[in-house]
Amino acid sequence: MFGLGEGEASEIGWGQERTGQGHVDRDEILMPYLRTLSSFRDGVRRLAIAKGDAALRDILNLSDKLRDEDLVSLGVALDDQEDGKALVKLVDPADLIKAREEKRALQEAKTAKKAAAVEAERQKQAKKLEKGRLAPGDMFKPPNVPEGSYGSWSEEGLPLTDGEGKELSKNQVKKTQKEWSAQKKLHDEYLVSTV
Repeated sequence: MFGLGEGEASEIGWGQERTGQGHVDRDEILMPYLRTLSSFRDGVRRLAIAKGDAALRDILNLSDKLRDEDLVSLGVALDDQEDGKALVKLVDPADLIKAREEKRALQEAKTAKKAAAVEAERQKQAKKLEKGRLAPGDMFKPPNVPEGSYGSWSEEGLPLTDGEGKELSKNQVKKTQKEWSAQKKLHDEYLVSTV
């Protein structure tokens, strides 16, 4: 329906609230928005005049602050779109604040998850580095293996015979060579990282 609420009969919609003299108090309605935009403009001018290396980044941060903080309290939502133009919506400030807090919580959770992954990778690398501390020539000798596991070793430390003096089978030789090669690689990485 048209013409409901306060306002002149010739106005479409709900009309406007009037002051005692019958005029809209434009200053009261517009000034919060104009102050916000003026403050944003001052910040952009200051950054543009400074022309520092980080000026572009700072201008983008200022734009994000306008969108995410300044206009939120005024009930204005700016949604970035692919064409580069923002979609403007008037929304209840409480809803915008709630959405902003949810977005922050998601971002903090994402950051915490990323930090946990980085820490897990660091722990993994530290464990790998610690494992590389053992020289490959010592890995098949006591105390790294139970006493009596092997009877003799090559110059590189590869076992030649078992604890009873029998020659190792082809599969056992292949397995120990594979383990020795892997340990040598880890040990070399350890030596490079400690230099």
